[in-house]
Amino acid sequence: MRVALPCAFILTSCATTRAHVMEAAPKLAPSCRAAVHLFTSPERVPAPYVDLALLRVVGNDFAGEGTLFGSLKGKAAQLGANGLIYRTMNTSPGLFQDPTGEAVAIYIPSDTARIAGECAKEKVVADSARQAERPMGLP
Repeated sequence: MRVALPCAFILTSCATTRAHVMEAAPKLAPSCRAAVHLFTSPERVPAPYVDLALLRVVGNDFAGEGTLFGSLKGKAAQLGANGLIYRTMNTSPGLFQDPTGEAVAIYIPSDTARIAGECAKEKVVADSARQAERPMGLP
């Protein structure tokens, strides 16, 4: 006798970001996603900055703008960036094409105090979430 097993598909969105690091880019310690601000153009950056890398993101069929930007911010943070200059975003490219985007990861030297504060807040939130997930009575 054959038994049909039910199948469950979990539809999740994901994206992958690749970095093309600039030759003259400084090597920086990683920051955190919360410290990476998005700017719509170079003119919107409030202080002098250094280009670190050109970032290109590709998502799956379920990836929306939030997923793509999240992936860009994560890669920028790995490079020590504290800003992204948005270039392009195509979240509805058409049949047989994946959503894509592009941004420039930047470092704003005068913004280091904000980075430390944002990353400290993000760590507190992450630690609190981990603590809440532990069973009661465990450290």
